[in-house]
Amino acid sequence: MRMKGTRSLVVVLFLAVVAAAGCGDDDDNLCAGSTSTATPPFNPFAGYSSPTYSQDSMWLCRPGLAHDYCFDNIDATEVLPDNSLQVVPRSPAADPSFDCFYIYPTVNLSSVPGNDSNVSNLRYKLDPLLSQAAPFTRLCRVFAPLYRQVTLGTFGAPDAQQYLDIAYGDVLDAFKHYMGQFNNGRPFMLMGHSQGSMMLTRLMQEEFDNSPLRQRFVVALLIGDAGLYTPAGKVVGGTFQNIPLCTQPTQTGCIIGYNSFSVDSPPPAGGGPLAGGFPAGMETACTNPGALGGGKFRFTGSYFPNFAYDPLFGINIGPAGITTPFTLYRNYYAGECITRDDGVRYLAVSIDPDPGDERTPNSIRNSALEAMGFGLHLLDYNLPLDDLIALVARQAQAMP
Repeated sequence: MRMKGTRSLVVVLFLAVVAAAGCGDDDDNLCAGSTSTATPPFNPFAGYSSPTYSQDSMWLCRPGLAHDYCFDNIDATEVLPDNSLQVVPRSPAADPSFDCFYIYPTVNLSSVPGNDSNVSNLRYKLDPLLSQAAPFTRLCRVFAPLYRQVTLGTFGAPDAQQYLDIAYGDVLDAFKHYMGQFNNGRPFMLMGHSQGSMMLTRLMQEEFDNSPLRQRFVVALLIGDAGLYTPAGKVVGGTFQNIPLCTQPTQTGCIIGYNSFSVDSPPPAGGGPLAGGFPAGMETACTNPGALGGGKFRFTGSYFPNFAYDPLFGINIGPAGITTPFTLYRNYYAGECITRDDGVRYLAVSIDPDPGDERTPNSIRNSALEAMGFGLHLLDYNLPLDDLIALVARQAQAMP
């Protein structure tokens, strides 16, 4: 997004006045005691406060919490090409310049349709949180609310919408509270996975797509999202009328979305559950975070959890004896967006080590998930994690 015409002139003149007046660098009060005519960033929820999300107990991550779970230990042990090991500690940003608003995926696997009524049970919520949101503390302040998500058994139930509306109501309320109490004009990004991406997709359709608010966000990671589609060969239209898929690494206000499958086990005919029943003439979204323009790209850093609270989410692929929470493989896996004749686009993941690479990790494939049409769904974030973080860093720097 570039400032044009009079807006650029106003900004330049305002900065000149600030410099001449000798104002400080305080982001929250740029010139204490002075009167500024600068237009504040658009915020339709300024001053909003939620009775629910005013409670610290309704956040997994948020500045000021007594226990911010995004700062739990996520150190990794890297397996080098000669099979030697080295620890890679987490390195959070000292003073992040933007925020990340994160909604976690389906973790309540009950077969009974309804909502997660016990949001205070954090056990299974930490599995995706530590794999997906916590690593972004390298870049941003992470805000991760709890919400009454729908159970796994809700999907496909005839009365599913009433439960989805409850879950979405929580996400909307949490986002409005973030914007009203914590944003203070800062750039922000949205990030979710699976059900979390579904919730954020609706949020963006209703609150961003036809609003100036879409000029405020860095990027939206709508990953593993059933229902993210565009007209064939296009980057905008379909799910969103005005918000495009990302095609350049310094593009802002755009979307990263994909579903991961092994190159040896592609999506079923029609795309399976992750295709979301997209309309004729459309195709599902696939934006490879390492190669937005297309082509095959070797992931620079893939992180795999060595422990899971829910055994179904366990993906221990590294050598024995690693004691850090994560195992790191660099330049071993690769991904490429594939487009099929039926309109299904997906991130095809393959093994692509250099000649002489001695590493032999366990398989990342899960036959049960593949049989249900979910492919590498659990690893959507893990596989290209370093590339996602590097891309978001470039996009944040490009914000005006």
